[in-house]
Amino acid sequence: GGLLKSRSGPTSLLRSIIAANLDTDYGKRHGFSGIRTYEDFRSVPVCGYEDLEGYITRIRQGGRAVLTAEEVMALVPTSGSSSATKLIPYTPSLLRQFRAALSPWLASLFLHTPALHGGSQYWVTTPHTQPKDSADSRVPVRFMPDAAYLSALQMRCCSRLMCVPHETAAVAGTESFLYLSALFLLR
Repeated sequence: GGLLKSRSGPTSLLRSIIAANLDTDYGKRHGFSGIRTYEDFRSVPVCGYEDLEGYITRIRQGGRAVLTAEEVMALVPTSGSSSATKLIPYTPSLLRQFRAALSPWLASLFLHTPALHGGSQYWVTTPHTQPKDSADSRVPVRFMPDAAYLSALQMRCCSRLMCVPHETAAVAGTESFLYLSALFLLR
């Protein structure tokens, strides 16, 4: 049989992720080329962020094919309430997965809340700040702009409803961004 046997569903997704990342440093270290079954996959250790910090550092230094074969578009900072900042590698596939998750939610929101069609809206999901320690990274350490999470069609639809244009995210400086956003909100 082939890699992980099944041809569809979650097994197919796992198979494609493993196959795409065989030649990464992480894939080589954890024997991705020998994974054929779920039992084989169980040999890949469950790990925490601390176990990946060395890989993230190498990505920051410009390393390619470290954790993923895909290009890392950005390292997005995130942290919980009780931990230090973590950098999450964002790839084109990860962004597509976020869009795929966002699409049904947006459709349901607008379908079940008709009042949303009748006025302007203001959404912000991404902070407009410069992350600390971003200057020494060869891969941008930054938040993804809100607009990145929407498809072209969603952008066209949502831009008609938004009272603050998504282009304001490109304004340099948090104070300038907040001032411009306030002007649009007052308008």
